[in-house]
Amino acid sequence: MVTPLARPTSDHVPCRVSIETKIPRASIFRFENFWVSHSSFLSTVQNSWNQQNRNGLNNIVSILSAKFKKLRHDLKQWSRSISSSKILIDNCNKVIHYLDTIEEFRPLFNPEWNTRRIIKHQLCSLLNQQNTY
Repeated sequence: MVTPLARPTSDHVPCRVSIETKIPRASIFRFENFWVSHSSFLSTVQNSWNQQNRNGLNNIVSILSAKFKKLRHDLKQWSRSISSSKILIDNCNKVIHYLDTIEEFRPLFNPEWNTRRIIKHQLCSLLNQQNTY
């Protein structure tokens, strides 16, 4: 599809070309190194791996292949839940900034101070995961 754009200064008309295809894209599984540092990664892998075989497979190779396919599916689902790290980092920074602003006017109460300490720890963890990524 070709879409004409506005002419800012010239007598030429710039156009944007969009190309679409009906060819389906393969769903590629990519393992991310930062996943292993996430707190819920090992439990997700363990839960997926320990699930019983429902297909009645009795061949060891078939069972192993089915377990890897199930693990791949479960890790894809799990990774969608942790993909919002940028939003989490922004939210942590906002809360820390808010608490710092309060501290400019008065000393923080113990629950506020503990909350800031916990959020700073969480922020460091998120930044480490982002750095590994």
